[in-house]
Amino acid sequence: MLTYSPKQEDYRSLAHSLATFTSLTQIKTMFFGFSGILLADDFVYLNTEAIESTLVDETFENYAVFPVSLNQQLWGAVLCETTDVSKKRLFLSQSYLQNIMNEIIDTPTLGTVKVWEPLTSDQVSQINYLHDFFGNHQTAMMPTKSSQPTRAMKLDQLDDRDAASRSITLAVDYIHQNIQQSLSLNEVAQKAFLSPSYLSRLFKKYLHVNFVEYVNNQKVALAQEKLALSTDTIQQISNQIGFSQTSYFTKIFKRKTGLTPSEFRQRNHTIQKIYTIWA
Repeated sequence: MLTYSPKQEDYRSLAHSLATFTSLTQIKTMFFGFSGILLADDFVYLNTEAIESTLVDETFENYAVFPVSLNQQLWGAVLCETTDVSKKRLFLSQSYLQNIMNEIIDTPTLGTVKVWEPLTSDQVSQINYLHDFFGNHQTAMMPTKSSQPTRAMKLDQLDDRDAASRSITLAVDYIHQNIQQSLSLNEVAQKAFLSPSYLSRLFKKYLHVNFVEYVNNQKVALAQEKLALSTDTIQQISNQIGFSQTSYFTKIFKRKTGLTPSEFRQRNHTIQKIYTIWA
């Protein structure tokens, strides 16, 4: 694993270069670094919640995944939308992406960046399979906390459908009890004694919404109440419901309600009853 990484200004420059590449080629492109960073839409995402939401929002019908190494160690991956993109253009994109990364990254200090050939769909499927295998294996081997032995035992005794319902209930209860914090899929999955990938599938199957959208719906609902019934600033409310960046909170709130937090407050400051959105 890398013990060093590019500087923040390098990531900003790289995000801008990828946005320029997208504009010139009309090939939607983003970079995910395995240190927990996402470069997309000329923006650097560092917050786990923001990264998850941004990835969920992307609608890549077809895509190519280019593994990226730094100083001969796996560093991240470039994702490109490949609908109506020829193999020749994809090859040229690989070369261009490698060139701009080596221009931005301080190669004498950090080493050479190499963008590898895109993974095939079969290879991506095998990686997903491996992830699910280890996720389920770790969940099965995870020791039960002494405070919850009965709950774990009941899950084992239920049939598949009831177990799924019970797991969703555990996850949803935890989300509502901790809605004022930043919540990740991994964290909630651990509390529900499930692998993240399996919990994600349960949300889509039984609640008809993905995990990030469900959490954001609940946060926006709470924000609506606070905006209408309190005098707290928007920044304070953003922090109270677990958003580290007010700008990101505003983006999510407007996407859900069609209004900015300020506009919502102006329109609803006299209401007596709050009608909120739910998944």
